[in-house]
Amino acid sequence: MNIASFLGVRKNGGRSCDGKDRVGFAMNFNTPFVIEHYESGTASLDDRLEAARKVQDAKGFRLRIVIEPIIKYPNYEKDYVELAGRIMRSLDPERIEEIAMGCVRYSGRLEARVRRNFPETDLFTEAQGLLPQVKNDRRRYPLDERVRLYKMVHEEFRKHTKVYIRLGAETADVWEALCWDSSAFMQKSAYQFPGK
Repeated sequence: MNIASFLGVRKNGGRSCDGKDRVGFAMNFNTPFVIEHYESGTASLDDRLEAARKVQDAKGFRLRIVIEPIIKYPNYEKDYVELAGRIMRSLDPERIEEIAMGCVRYSGRLEARVRRNFPETDLFTEAQGLLPQVKNDRRRYPLDERVRLYKMVHEEFRKHTKVYIRLGAETADVWEALCWDSSAFMQKSAYQFPGK
């Protein structure tokens, strides 16, 4: 089933479905380089943007933008800033509920699985600059690189929207380095039953 069918978009342009603001879509975006090299068999950036426009055009559906995993390659910072701008120019910024972004983070098991299934991968080369795991954490890019990239992409999004922007599965030290408050995200993500 394609997204137009799910949303009830008829061939003549009419709509038969209303999400009543109770149905949300989290749509993943990445740079053309990452899509071509690491997301084999997935939709192109143009197709993803078109699907997101259909969600925005349909009645009563919420849209969240996700940019993950951010993967390092030559000129990747420039490409991710351009991606943020293109998303904002292609969609209605006022009809985006939230934006999330996050860099790669590899557990030992995930890295082993990727290496087994894709022995020629360049995801773990020295050029990636991944730091070793500490305790049970995951291999990630250095803190200063992640913070610099998040700031750049955040600044581009802020040219177009004031929507809530959060980090995906990031460490507390990154939130702190950016001076971002994670409490709103945690309140939305974690729920504790208050009792009687």
